[in-house]
Amino acid sequence: MIVPSVQFPTKGAINPQSIAAAGNATSGATWLDARDGSKWASIRALFGALGGGSVQIDLLQATDAAGTGSKALVTNAITGTVNNSQQQADVDLIKTLDTNNGYGFIQVKATNTGGTGALVGVDVILGPPRFLA
Repeated sequence: MIVPSVQFPTKGAINPQSIAAAGNATSGATWLDARDGSKWASIRALFGALGGGSVQIDLLQATDAAGTGSKALVTNAITGTVNNSQQQADVDLIKTLDTNNGYGFIQVKATNTGGTGALVGVDVILGPPRFLA
């Protein structure tokens, strides 16, 4: 039996937390290795109370697990503006990851703009090419 959560487990996350106004959170010092044949990243964001502002979810890329040469991979992959909601985005790593220059690690970042603060949680799942059209 094939169990989806075993085949495609969560590889990284921003654990549910409050992000201050004009603040941000990342998946910490964790840079996810996308060099293992991963061809896509699925990002799911859960938004609690947004405090009147909005939250932008971006993906960054780096050349190693220490974050060397970090730069944007996808900006504004998800924008949360509604309290108690969730959104999902799929990112085609084949098209977006700068593998020609040695980039193979990704990190997710949530940035709160406006309002008084936000409650946010984000999961990242990496997977093989069979689901890409």
